Amino acid sequence: MNSPPEATRSLTIAICTYRRPRELTALLTEVRRSTDREASGLAIRVVVADDCPDGSAAAVVQAARHGLGLLVEYLNPASGNVSRARNAAITAASNTDLVLCIDDDCTPAEGWITELLRIADSTGADIVTGHHEFIAPDDAPAWLTAEPFLQDHGIFADGTDPAVGNMANVLLRGDWLRQSNVAFRADLGTTGGEDMVFFADARSAGATVRHAAYSLVREPYQ
Repeated sequence: MNSPPEATRSLTIAICTYRRPRELTALLTEVRRSTDREASGLAIRVVVADDCPDGSAAAVVQAARHGLGLLVEYLNPASGNVSRARNAAITAASNTDLVLCIDDDCTPAEGWITELLRIADSTGADIVTGHHEFIAPDDAPAWLTAEPFLQDHGIFADGTDPAVGNMANVLLRGDWLRQSNVAFRADLGTTGGEDMVFFADARSAGATVRHAAYSLVREPYQ
């Protein structure tokens, strides 16, 4: 008797955006390339939470649906609060097996998805963080690149429990999101630090966190 085929897992890529149509267009193009290359056996969809009141990202999403063939759900929380936008994105995404978060101005490197999945599968972690690297502009002063000023996110060993995490590159299990009820704190949504507190709250709720050192996204330093 033949074994039944392995069930396809579902993965939603959650993106928050605010007045960055060019960057969002570039990211969605990279998402298409990454999923074509690295997401065999996964059912892929994308959720874009546009926090701009005028819904300026709607046209970008529509173009990605038609031009890139991506399955994209568009949300317009228009809250002016990044925590509320992040909550809208992960809530909409959490009905799938896996949720992968990336910010709209980031560019994933090859292996981005593969490495997150490798650590998730080998460790069973609820949350897997990837590496996030700031890139200095070409005209940056020497002092900015001579010292590790841009390394505000630590470099942790592969498979270990990282001291901190950020939402620019992280994989979360959908069942953990649904069961834990951990969310971003709205009072931090206009001041910053909401992602750092999210990870602290997740740990307090019993989440296991591991790091995928070879999953990389890059973000321009501004």
